[in-house]
Amino acid sequence: MEQSSAGPSDVSPVGAPMTSEMTSEVMPSGVWPPPPTSGPPVMATIIPVFSPVQRLSRAIRVLLSAYAVSAVLGIAGALLPPLPVGRQIEEGAVAMVQGLLLPGIGLCFLVWTYRLSKNLRALGVTGVRNAPAWAVAYFFIPILNLYRPYQVFREIWQASDPDPAARVGRAWRDGSSPALLGFWWASDVLANTMAYLSSNSGGDTSIEMVDNVVALLSTLLAFQVVRLVTARQEKAAQTLSLIP
Repeated sequence: MEQSSAGPSDVSPVGAPMTSEMTSEVMPSGVWPPPPTSGPPVMATIIPVFSPVQRLSRAIRVLLSAYAVSAVLGIAGALLPPLPVGRQIEEGAVAMVQGLLLPGIGLCFLVWTYRLSKNLRALGVTGVRNAPAWAVAYFFIPILNLYRPYQVFREIWQASDPDPAARVGRAWRDGSSPALLGFWWASDVLANTMAYLSSNSGGDTSIEMVDNVVALLSTLLAFQVVRLVTARQEKAAQTLSLIP
């Protein structure tokens, strides 16, 4: 009987001669088939990225400035003699300008709030109670929208401490926040209340004037809040070289 030319090392465990391709894949230990060379899939670590908010802050302040001017015109229109075009046209023009500005202010402000909250993760802050999506959603939930947005901004202020040591662990929760945040939020709630009363006043000039005065105060305070919160968080980011 003719013997096979395959040597012992060229025979697979099942007795079939091994081809050259199979022989080249044999592991040093001689195991066939070769064990898998790749291990279990490794989950990628998602590193939070800091999103600069300076440009968005500047856009909000420009819109707020324009709204403040419209509020001043509304107050002047209620105190001074009417122009030749008539009081109703004056009030209608002011209301139209404010109606055009408010959606832009609201949209930019919500995007700014979301980024501020999301940036806390990039700063390495732990123990944050409010997720970025909830920081925005609270503005639309009845009852909660009376106090939760203030708590969100208080948290953002505390967690954006420029001192890295103050952000270690959960020590940042013991930090203080400026009274400006409380005054701004109280004026904002009052401004929304007055806007509702004014829209249902039937053209009562006194109520409309009070509405514009409160709106002007709230706008000026919001301007300062946007400026200071942005500067504080970006200074914290600079300590970690996240931004120039």
